[in-house]
Amino acid sequence: MKKILVLGSEGYIGYALCQHLVNKKYQVLGIDNQSRQKKVEEIGSDSLIPLEGRPINWAFKEGDVRDFALISEVLKDMQPDVIVHLAEQPSAPYSMIDVNKAVETQSNNVVGTLTLLWAMRLFCPSATLVKLAAMGEFGDWIYEKAKIPESNRITVFYDGYQIEIPTPHFSNSFYHWSKIFDTGNIEFACRLWGLKAIDIMQGSVYGQIGWTRFDYDEYFGTVINRFVTQAIARLPLTIYGRGGQTRGYLPLKDSIQCLELVIKHLPQKDEYIVVNQFEGLYSINQLANLVKEVGDKFKLDVQINSIENPRVEKEEHDYNVEHKKLLEWGYKPTTDMKAELRKMFKILLSHKGRIRPAVIMPKTKWR
Repeated sequence: MKKILVLGSEGYIGYALCQHLVNKKYQVLGIDNQSRQKKVEEIGSDSLIPLEGRPINWAFKEGDVRDFALISEVLKDMQPDVIVHLAEQPSAPYSMIDVNKAVETQSNNVVGTLTLLWAMRLFCPSATLVKLAAMGEFGDWIYEKAKIPESNRITVFYDGYQIEIPTPHFSNSFYHWSKIFDTGNIEFACRLWGLKAIDIMQGSVYGQIGWTRFDYDEYFGTVINRFVTQAIARLPLTIYGRGGQTRGYLPLKDSIQCLELVIKHLPQKDEYIVVNQFEGLYSINQLANLVKEVGDKFKLDVQINSIENPRVEKEEHDYNVEHKKLLEWGYKPTTDMKAELRKMFKILLSHKGRIRPAVIMPKTKWR
């Protein structure tokens, strides 16, 4: 039985992952500092799914990944086979609010990951780090210029020579830059100390499972979750700009399926592996039209509006991504997004009285 340490076990993905792993008879310890709920409350919102009384069927310890003494003690005592690192501030818009939020994001994410790497080196070097990164690390410049690989190296020609260089990352928010710094630090630690790590470049996650929290505000609500909530509240779906922004997406249950597959396919030696994790590629316009089609079946008369884009990003671009490893490991994508959207509407309509419309529209300008 593998021993799994989940950092960030109270979050959107962390809670669902812990529940799944416990049901599969893994030995699970979760650590969380409750920061997700505190940040959501700070911006005036709350989970649309009530969290009061939700069960925790695994060992749990409250704490912060930046607490070196705590993390070191846990690693020494538990000696986990796998450390799933989800304990990061997960919002690009939140990181762009002001100087304090930008510093908080990078301090939490970069310092937390560095703290964990040092503790692994000293007290649990045989464990594999499974780190949730983001497809957004690559940024618009890469989308326009090249195929996004499943590798930490690419081959280029320079001054007549063929050389390998780190895969370029060139992102658009202080949050995504924190993820880029994480990627560099993890790969360096694997080369320097012989650690093992799988860096998961994940697309945007949507959907709901059981007691998992569900955020819909401008900062912590991913776009599909926000669109469905707007439809239920009979508010227009708000497309930022022209709506041609294309990204990878996957339902929450697929994210959990993929994370378990990663846990089942750990590297056998000191190695740094990159995995691109998503189900399919969709533009914002496509997503809005899918949500409208399904929402109209519930007689919600869904409207779609385009608003000025508060972000700095290309609003139309190509998006070419390599996506092989998870499929080779047995990933079976949930390709029927309409069916997933119908499930979301059925679950969330019963909580429509909890929607706070004031937190949905964007207030933070990135310039």
